[in-house]
Amino acid sequence: MKLVISFLLGMTLLLILGLFALSFFDKSETPQISTYSKTDDLKPKLEIADTYYDLGTINVKNVATKDFVVKNSGQKPLQLSNVNSNCGCTSAKIISEGVETKESGMHRISPVVTEVAPGTEVTVRVIYRPFTMPVYGVVTREVYLDTNDPNLSKLILRIKANVK
Repeated sequence: MKLVISFLLGMTLLLILGLFALSFFDKSETPQISTYSKTDDLKPKLEIADTYYDLGTINVKNVATKDFVVKNSGQKPLQLSNVNSNCGCTSAKIISEGVETKESGMHRISPVVTEVAPGTEVTVRVIYRPFTMPVYGVVTREVYLDTNDPNLSKLILRIKANVK
């Protein structure tokens, strides 16, 4: 009996020490989002040529992509975060200096904050996989990104396709 009690106490102590070690060594933090007001002289400024694209007619078995170029013409870093979409068939990733984030979408909201330095740009690649949730005919899907541009806090990118 003493052996069982000693074993249980030892295991409990190991569990407590393990949890303590995890909380002590896990230094992952939520990235800080810088905030600005519309009246600030120095702030990020998101520029994008188009927020809508018609993919035309596509086969339900195909994958279609569209790259949207986002530029920061402001004086402070532009931050893009909480990338998600309105359908499980649509996702997006951000490509910055040749490095791609993981795909994010309706069920995979990105925890990553991508910074766009003043005067630089990134690509937001929207990926549409109609076979994931087959809908035929004209379909419109959206990707959402939060930004720290005080004049455009939520960027919405739309794609349209005629799925056959």
